[in-house]
Amino acid sequence: MSQHLSIKQFAVKNCKKAFSLVETLIFITIFSLFFVVAASIISTTLRITKINQNRIQALHYAEELNEWLQAEKEIDWGGLVSVDSSVNGFTERTTQSTPTTSFCFNTFPISNWPEKGSANCSFTLDSKYRRIATFSASVDPITNFVKQVHVSLSVDWADGNIVYSVPIQNTFSIWE
Repeated sequence: MSQHLSIKQFAVKNCKKAFSLVETLIFITIFSLFFVVAASIISTTLRITKINQNRIQALHYAEELNEWLQAEKEIDWGGLVSVDSSVNGFTERTTQSTPTTSFCFNTFPISNWPEKGSANCSFTLDSKYRRIATFSASVDPITNFVKQVHVSLSVDWADGNIVYSVPIQNTFSIWE
């Protein structure tokens, strides 16, 4: 027997070892779909991670403001509702408008009370966030003494067209 293969035998032997065009296209399609799904999962995971990073930073800013307000309350509760332009204590500052008073605390670190109002509170805190505190008070109608001050803190940030928010609620009183 000859060691040499005929052309027909060579072609048949090599065809059995090779992939057909259809098998190759099926493999490439499945492989491509796998990478598209993997890229989509990675993209979603990165987006969620970025949102969570921003949420953690926003929570830090909200807690910082809450602690600062607690310190301001401890320094000078005041106790009265603001009736004129003389604003001295915690309760006078937080009751400048009725029924609620809002402030935009966009400085870091917080050093002083800003002007009241939050209508023009833009995302200038760390070039990404805005920090708004809205106060409402529970007042004794006979003595005009503030019993409690409720605060709604909100730290917001925008990601594209979506605005995310981290809210914190707290109630301050002279007795705590």
